Amino acid sequence: MLGADTRFGAQLDSLADLVSFGVAPGVIMYTWSLSRMGTAGWVATLIFCACSAIRLARFNVQSVRDEGASKSNPYFTGLPTPAAACMMLLPMLISFQWDGALVREPWVAGTMIAITSALMVSRLPTPSVKHMRLSREHRFLAGLCGGILVMLLVIWPWATLTIGLLIYVATIPVAVVVHHPAAKHERAALHHGK
Repeated sequence: MLGADTRFGAQLDSLADLVSFGVAPGVIMYTWSLSRMGTAGWVATLIFCACSAIRLARFNVQSVRDEGASKSNPYFTGLPTPAAACMMLLPMLISFQWDGALVREPWVAGTMIAITSALMVSRLPTPSVKHMRLSREHRFLAGLCGGILVMLLVIWPWATLTIGLLIYVATIPVAVVVHHPAAKHERAALHHGK
């Protein structure tokens, strides 16, 4: 906002993201469920941390090359680390709502770590909310939806977070279709045809 961003600041921000969205969620998931797997649980945790570091390093390189998400291309390459951390903690969020022993099983946590780790280092386009812009006629509706979301977060926090996360994850296949080179070519042809 102040126009005072620096390369050092970007690296420091990524280091903070690595700790906040890579190491901390991994340790939380380890102590919550994966510790029952012993060494395999630590290996799964370390894989998640390593994939977070790789994802953040690629983000920094793309930012320097101006290849990251922008207004003209509102997509990240791979799942961002904050979304991956939330997605990996999804079994824990579910356990806060329903007392199911199934979501506490280490293989469930291990599966979530494997999925989120693969998505972070993948080349899949994922939506960047930061660069999405609403037209004027949709701003009131967006504000209304935002107010309802805040109300739901206060009344049913865990259910709202779970559903919101599932909606975000469901947008990834849509982003893949929209971001596909054939779809881009078709949209460009329609645009030039006008």
